[in-house]
Amino acid sequence: MDRERLVRLLARAACAALDLVFPRTCASCGCVMADPDGAQICRRCMAELPLVDPASACRRCGLPLGSFALDHEGRFCEGCRNLPLVGFRRTVAAGTYEGPLRRAICRFKYGRRAHLARTLGGLLAARAKAELRESPPDAVVSVPLHPARRRERTFDQAELLAEAVARSLGVPCARGALERTVDTPTLTSQSREQRLRTVKGAFAVRRPDAVSGRQLLLVDDVMTTGATCSECARVLRASGATEVSVAVLARTP
Repeated sequence: MDRERLVRLLARAACAALDLVFPRTCASCGCVMADPDGAQICRRCMAELPLVDPASACRRCGLPLGSFALDHEGRFCEGCRNLPLVGFRRTVAAGTYEGPLRRAICRFKYGRRAHLARTLGGLLAARAKAELRESPPDAVVSVPLHPARRRERTFDQAELLAEAVARSLGVPCARGALERTVDTPTLTSQSREQRLRTVKGAFAVRRPDAVSGRQLLLVDDVMTTGATCSECARVLRASGATEVSVAVLARTP
């Protein structure tokens, strides 16, 4: 038996032993995972993920349009028509922030389960690769957490997702190129207009050399109104980025 095969067998045996003591559970519904395939979301939840159909989503913010459609230089939602977001050209959204995907994201972010970046990052990377095949970015940048928030959470979820997307696209991940200089309050109860005012001036480019003259893909976990991504894109373009697109794991419906 060659050494490589022996190492694989020993690793598989170790994982099986750990599964007996600490059974793996689904990141979404919490059920015990019976399949020894390294999955982090069970097959039932994977089948029920609320994925976004890019053909029927707003081309600017990624919002599923449903029965509403406005064809004017593309397809835009009513919000983007009435209050245009500045800075970014389009949004790639893997799914909507509800059901199994919302539960998995909440466990990822607030349950300090950084290892879920493998599955969730893979989901976003696959969607980004499919939709950006004709116009791939030069580099990937993440929407950063404030340092105080990052210390509290122990990791930056958007950065982990950005790294997965960058690997899939075969382009650099410009880590630390963008920084959050203001620890903004929670935006949950704020309107779109209020959010735009709250995040104004909250970001700065720390590494202009990493963004200047490049087409960038800005990655975040969840987009609600697009205000945060809009402000990030604005400062990136002010520092020389030629174009900014956005990719998010989930879009709030």
